[in-house]
Amino acid sequence: MAAWARVLIAVCVLICCVRAATAEGAEFGRTGWRGRVNLRPQDRVGFLRFKKVGSTTVSTYLMNRTAVCINSCAAQGSKTKCVQLSCLYTTNCSSCAELRSPAVANRQFCYPCYHLPIRKLSQQFDMHAHEWRTTHSMELADAPHLHLLVVVRDPYERLLSEFFFIRPACNQRKTELVTWLKQYTPQLQTAICNGDFETFATHPDSHATNGQVRCGELNTHQKPGLIAINSLQVRQIVDYEFVTDRPLTAAHLELSLRLLAEASLVLVTDRLLPAGLALLDYTFSAETAGMTASMLLNRVPRSGESRQRVTSWIKQDSLRDNLTADTDLRRRVMKANMLDDVFYSEAVRHFEAAYHAMIALTS
Repeated sequence: MAAWARVLIAVCVLICCVRAATAEGAEFGRTGWRGRVNLRPQDRVGFLRFKKVGSTTVSTYLMNRTAVCINSCAAQGSKTKCVQLSCLYTTNCSSCAELRSPAVANRQFCYPCYHLPIRKLSQQFDMHAHEWRTTHSMELADAPHLHLLVVVRDPYERLLSEFFFIRPACNQRKTELVTWLKQYTPQLQTAICNGDFETFATHPDSHATNGQVRCGELNTHQKPGLIAINSLQVRQIVDYEFVTDRPLTAAHLELSLRLLAEASLVLVTDRLLPAGLALLDYTFSAETAGMTASMLLNRVPRSGESRQRVTSWIKQDSLRDNLTADTDLRRRVMKANMLDDVFYSEAVRHFEAAYHAMIALTS
């Protein structure tokens, strides 16, 4: 039996087991959300940011509405831009003067933190926790706590977003987007510029690159001929880097679901984003105490609160409407991203459980 067929069978068996455990109310897959979080100065919110899932919007909302901010940044070229050096958020912004300057008061000029694998996110927190313990209390009750925030998106929509984010670079010469386009293999560059979304989303080399990505991000080199390599969200949460010679397996999916269940807060974007921002507000913002769910939703801007730095580069593309409506193409793409498909379904379940719990607590 071919290797891809064995993996497909294993994934199908695991999906059945996950659904059976969920139906029986088993511990596996239970949401890690536990209501409002009282962030102490030593605690951190760790943001696991997948690419093109709407995490910039979530990051901006987190900083602007909850008084929680990135605590490590540096100037980037000018006084109006800065780069966030970590994905750890805190109530103590004293070490991030750039974010408090008038020029970047709305924080929209700041680069969001990088798309770090979970291993590097944990390393950042471990360094902080070690430093805090050496200068403060060693008591277990006073130990810093990491609240993991994970934002997940429908795999098809995530791939569409990445595809159309890069496409404008095909007609440009000297923008940052051109640099990003050249990180893809020549075959994928051709697919992007020719509007061949199916090749981009299903080809074994998808997300393989010619060069190194930004410091701290996933190494995205990949050998051809592997299956399920497009399941970027599963790959990142289990820290299964693209340099490996082996494909993702059902074991990686199982690990990703367990890590998802342990997260303090799971949000899903697109149609559920407004409800997700309300839940984020309730979880981390001290000023929302006593608010009802409808009051929390009214705090969420209708059109979202974030615009990426490169929004002006992205033009309307009629091809996107056609691809969005193509159900047969969606089926083929989701088959090539089957692990992310299961991962997303579980993320929706976790989010909905937490959101309904918040409604009950605020009624």
